[in-house]
Amino acid sequence: MPGLPPLMRRFLPFTPLAVAGLAALTMGALILPCPAAAAVGGRPTKRDGDLLKIFERQIVYVVTNDDPAVADALLEGCSQKERRVLTIEEWRKKPADLRQFVSPVFLINRERLPVGAQFPNSCLADGDEVWTEVKRSGRPSGFTYEVTLSAPDSTWLRRAIESFRSLRESPRQPVRRNVRSIVVVPVGSGAQEAAELFIQRQNSEDDFNKRSAAHLLPAALVQPSAKTPARCDLMEELVLVDRSSALGEVPALPTGTTLASPGDTVAWRETKPDGRARVIYSAPSAGALFEAVRRPGKTLSPPETLTVMASARDLRTVRRVAVAGVKNGVGGEDLAKRIASEAAVRLRALDTFEVLERSGLNEILGEVALNQAGITHATDRTRVRQLAAADTLLIVEVTGVGGKTEYGAKAQRLTPRLAPPPRRPAEPTRLRYDILIPGAENNPLIRSVTESVLGRAVGTKSRREYRSAINDYNETTLRRWQEDVDNYYAQREKRQIDWKQDIIARGAATVKGSLRLVDLTDGLVLWEAPFSATEQGESAWATRRAVTYGEDSNAPSLPEDCPDPKDVVADELIDRAIDSALTQGIQALRGTALLPSTSAVLGTASASEFPVNGRVLDVDGDSLLIGLGAGDGVKLGDTLHITLADGQIVRVVTTRVRPRTCDAAFAPAVPLALKSRAAIGQAVLRETVK
Repeated sequence: MPGLPPLMRRFLPFTPLAVAGLAALTMGALILPCPAAAAVGGRPTKRDGDLLKIFERQIVYVVTNDDPAVADALLEGCSQKERRVLTIEEWRKKPADLRQFVSPVFLINRERLPVGAQFPNSCLADGDEVWTEVKRSGRPSGFTYEVTLSAPDSTWLRRAIESFRSLRESPRQPVRRNVRSIVVVPVGSGAQEAAELFIQRQNSEDDFNKRSAAHLLPAALVQPSAKTPARCDLMEELVLVDRSSALGEVPALPTGTTLASPGDTVAWRETKPDGRARVIYSAPSAGALFEAVRRPGKTLSPPETLTVMASARDLRTVRRVAVAGVKNGVGGEDLAKRIASEAAVRLRALDTFEVLERSGLNEILGEVALNQAGITHATDRTRVRQLAAADTLLIVEVTGVGGKTEYGAKAQRLTPRLAPPPRRPAEPTRLRYDILIPGAENNPLIRSVTESVLGRAVGTKSRREYRSAINDYNETTLRRWQEDVDNYYAQREKRQIDWKQDIIARGAATVKGSLRLVDLTDGLVLWEAPFSATEQGESAWATRRAVTYGEDSNAPSLPEDCPDPKDVVADELIDRAIDSALTQGIQALRGTALLPSTSAVLGTASASEFPVNGRVLDVDGDSLLIGLGAGDGVKLGDTLHITLADGQIVRVVTTRVRPRTCDAAFAPAVPLALKSRAAIGQAVLRETVK
């Protein structure tokens, strides 16, 4: 190869492939990036905002007096060499020189430390402080780290861990942060649910910058022992008292105050000797307590004087409840029956009433004079009472059922994409051999450099040869290429594209209405609460194949046979909305009414432990339905007194006893004239227990 150095001619044979390789190396040198842009020494770049890098390739000992799972919460995603979780006692047994080889991490919940104890010794946190500290120590093979996270309780320890994981660099000095810890003390078995609700709401934003957090403390730990002060003495307290099942010592009402009604939910705030606050909520039932905590507002800021937050309706005398539904012209034909049946199931689950379902009540309620005050006409009440055979009627009234379904499509292209159009052929070069750089055939700069570099090595064409090659290129090669391009775009415009189209139905359903408990004796409404619920969902309506034409055609639109989206509501969504609405209504009943107690043990209580007042619920010939039951201490064969309007007494004997009601028959000595005067609503007293 003339023009090349002897050493290159020796190792580079004269072949077109060899010459092309030389050209590629030449051009590669022009376009390679500067090596300064690569990482120095092959090391990865620094990871900003990831403090966990201090534990990489470290032997980490996590020392904690909390749940061992906090170690996972701290080191998740960290590539430490080895990890062990130890208790404080296990760590103290390790040799002192162990710290030269391991990185200890202290995750300390000071609530679980003995009074006056300090661990580790370098941690000076006190009270409601969160302490964060990182120390680095050198050794011949590198560095070890000592990390301390100390918090006043378990909740703040977990928040401190999340805050530590978000640090960008190690703090140079210990970080001390004052926080607000709230201890929630449930008193009574029914207060647990309300306590959990408050804690969930208070800690819903898992943010270290939110300086208040709540956690549960059993009532048994509230009172300090002679040697150990209670943890809650150093915290703000929220005491939730369920008076229906209160256990242990209950906070006393402020001096000089009494409850105006047994159904009152009251709250007040006290100041403890250290200046922190103790807030007390006292409710007549678990439901009322839950409702008070659930209600939006400043739960922790009630007045210092006793304040009535809500007052529950007293329904403890209600025994037998019949359930019926009213649809008011909305929904399907069986909507009222479905809702009434579901409401009866929910009400029966409370285990406070005898719940009855009577066929025909739904139809009667559509005919009677029913308004917001109750059942107005006495004749209507008589019809309903005779069919219901109960003292009260729970009316589930649905005032609105609405919603719609919208349809959308998700399309997946099945036909693969068409290859790119034919590339323009490269023009002939002046070189003896057509040496081209792949991907740069038509780049004039690269062609010029290639010809100048390789011209002397491979030779160049004569003027006649180059002109002949150019003419053949223009007249034959380009014409054939243009025909191929025209055919390509003609095929692209007419090409059939197959699609898989999923039709998705996205629906929403809303149910509105109210629950009303009506006294069938006087027709008045004893209790009422509205409900409203909306449910949303989506489902696959259909899957089909669709066709469009043209390579760039868009996904097919919705087919014309989709149902009209107006007023189309999926039955499943309506059922779910009904379920949510009734759950809301029954929860309101628990929270805004005093219900009959379920704590009585049937058949084992003495007569003096139960109220003995009741009334006649129904009279059918010689059989009577009485609003007293086993929950009131009534037993089979007991004699009961019915007091007539003029004060005369009619004796009846129980023939069947249920939890809340009983059946009775007139005593043999009762005259026929007195039997005929027994009527619904008359007072009943228990005489003796046999």
